[in-house]
Amino acid sequence: MKKFLVSLMAVLLILPVLLNTTAQASSLGKQTSEFTMEDVMALESYISVENGLFKFDSSSATKNGHDKELVKMQKDYLSDLNTEVKNGKLKVESNLEIVVLEPLAAEESGDYTTLVSCPGKNTSLAYHWWGVSRYLNYCNANKFAADMASVAAGYTGAGLVAGIWFPGVAVAGGIIASYAALMSARVSANNNGSGVYIGITYAGFFNVEPQ
Repeated sequence: MKKFLVSLMAVLLILPVLLNTTAQASSLGKQTSEFTMEDVMALESYISVENGLFKFDSSSATKNGHDKELVKMQKDYLSDLNTEVKNGKLKVESNLEIVVLEPLAAEESGDYTTLVSCPGKNTSLAYHWWGVSRYLNYCNANKFAADMASVAAGYTGAGLVAGIWFPGVAVAGGIIASYAALMSARVSANNNGSGVYIGITYAGFFNVEPQ
């Protein structure tokens, strides 16, 4: 299924505190290019692991025609990941996968439903060289969509919603109602009986897919 890509506000909603990236900070308020998931994933061939840290051949990426702004964002993001590795919070595998060594400060809410009667799986936040992702089962996807609808209607704060569904996250002020409504709609549309997958790139785009 074609991925639905949404711009910068996604990062403001659920990019974790653990990855408090300079790429995120530098892009707030403006984005001169509209990068897709494919643009981000095309940089994978320039990324490797050396001595347990990410190494990024940004010069070759730029020379081969990749957008300079995106290359800089990737470089900054990997730099922040390397900082977390040095701080003992993350570990990078040779296949570029990331292992969380230090648990998030916040635990999942007791309202987080894991009943057998709710099809689909739930996972903790997974970290990648391109961003973060997680799965929500059918019941939790419905509840998340309802919570985002409440944000859109002004009944619930974005920080509260993010804290329940994405423990340990940073939420900037000014999450717009139309964005919250859009996210709610996309999750509902893709929750076809077995939950959804949500992935977010450091460049500020997310995709929602059915499990």
